Amino acid sequence: MITDTRLAGASVLNIRSTTHQEASIDDKSVLKPNWRLKVIPRAGGKGVDVMQWIDVSDVITDVKVHVCRSGDGVVGFEPTLVFDL
Repeated sequence: MITDTRLAGASVLNIRSTTHQEASIDDKSVLKPNWRLKVIPRAGGKGVDVMQWIDVSDVITDVKVHVCRSGDGVVGFEPTLVFDL
């Protein structure tokens, strides 16, 4: 799977992953810490006002796993004039 996040037509973040192996949920690590990137846009114009990492480890209490696969993955951050990733 390839996920490409674009900003103003330019790639800023991409994720490449495979899920070619069957796996058991017992083989997987615990989902802690679990982080989400919260981005709040600037109210008066273009750009970002706040970017912060949020720990949502204690929020995930009702996870239901339907399929469990394993594979390899790569996350890529590309340079951009708007964000400093």
